[in-house]
Amino acid sequence: MGGRRRGRAGLVLAAVILAALGTAPGEVAADGPPGRACADGNWFDIEYVATYPGATGATDATYRRQVPSTGGCASSWAHRDGQLSTSAIAAQCRTGIERRFGPYPITLRFAQTVVLRNRADCIRVFTAISHGQLDPGRAPLFPAGA
Repeated sequence: MGGRRRGRAGLVLAAVILAALGTAPGEVAADGPPGRACADGNWFDIEYVATYPGATGATDATYRRQVPSTGGCASSWAHRDGQLSTSAIAAQCRTGIERRFGPYPITLRFAQTVVLRNRADCIRVFTAISHGQLDPGRAPLFPAGA
């Protein structure tokens, strides 16, 4: 009987999680769980609002961004706030930054020069950029986006 209870509890929990995932702001006509929204290329709409010191807000917009992994895309949709998840940013660091500019330490020039000593630094910096907390300078905000 214990196995039967656990099975029911698992089904109820799965139903609750799927119901909670819902849709994200600006979603492009996708029904069902976030993984299905990402099945066609891992595209995700990012709501960008610059909040770093001196930001004018003139460049604030919604950007279409391709996320490096389906898991990162799905977890971003699940956030329901128009922002990339930590999983998506970690995949961006692993497949984009580290492969192109690695190994660590990696020096990147935004409005200020940033030295990434490890993946945790990369995640911290790109989270700050994607949330509008760090000035990207002349670097494109989301180079894989449209």
